[in-house]
Amino acid sequence: TMATPEERRSSNHLLHDVTIADLQVLTDVLAIK
Repeated sequence: TMATPEERRSSNHLLHDVTIADLQVLTDVLAIK
């Protein structure tokens, strides 16, 4: 079955949140050095 636009948006939003979290961790690590 095809994902509805809302399901796609939810999935993309989740992926976006993970990416932002990863970037924050990365910047924190770089700031500590």
